[in-house]
Amino acid sequence: MPPLTECWSKPSEEASNRWFSYDFLATLASGRHPPETLRGMWGLCLANAPNLPIRAFHRRDEMHVFPSAGPNGALLASMVAVQRRRGIHLWVNDNAERYPTVNTGSAIGSETGVTDTLAIAARLLRCEALGTSLAVRGWFPETIPRLVDWVDRGAGKNTKVRIGFLDPDNYMEGHAQVSSYDHRQWLRALAAESRNAVSAMFSGCQNRGGGNAARNGRLALFHADETSLYPQSIVFEYGNFQTGVKVRWPAPSINRVVADLRDIVVAAWRGWHPSMGPLTVHLNGQAGN
Repeated sequence: MPPLTECWSKPSEEASNRWFSYDFLATLASGRHPPETLRGMWGLCLANAPNLPIRAFHRRDEMHVFPSAGPNGALLASMVAVQRRRGIHLWVNDNAERYPTVNTGSAIGSETGVTDTLAIAARLLRCEALGTSLAVRGWFPETIPRLVDWVDRGAGKNTKVRIGFLDPDNYMEGHAQVSSYDHRQWLRALAAESRNAVSAMFSGCQNRGGGNAARNGRLALFHADETSLYPQSIVFEYGNFQTGVKVRWPAPSINRVVADLRDIVVAAWRGWHPSMGPLTVHLNGQAGN
């Protein structure tokens, strides 16, 4: 999805997602939070002080839509890099299916000159950005050869650490948006000529089966995808949703990297709001608690 996307929600889900509701998110824009925290970054996006353009959600019927915009994963990564004065090179594949137009209403702003994800991060933080951003339109996984070319000959060639993020909403369930075959292609492209890579994928798992059998099978399959390249995986789960992370790292430090990632994510989750239920964490394809 685009970097600044119009906030929306399904009315049927609002009561069960109190700490992710628009009312709660709006408090982040009006409060004071350290800009390096997840709350702080969300608040800067929602406040949108530079008056940057946002992308409207295309489905209006039976949805609640709001006049502010939240960030996508690439924008959050860019904001971290800008804050820390670190270079970052972005390869962003967005088919924009659900966000086809730029909203230029007066409450949001009519500026159209800033569409680059890294430039948007710099404008939100009022800092200089270091790096590049390449936007690629097209349907995944047909765009993977373009990622391979960017890693082989483009700005991604000499990066020290690669972080990939897939947001298909559906992995290996029903009419899968990302199959195990697609996922493996993506993982191979990300790992090419690099010893340090992590790949995160967000997905839902509605069909859990008796005793969570369907979910557990999906956890095992996710871990098994390209284990020769990514020997460890960690999956964070809340309700029906999982974010799984595959880790490729030199053997002497991979256990520490996975442990640090777990601690950081759990701490950020608790820091969002103390009343939220805990995350369920699964390691290396094994169901956790």
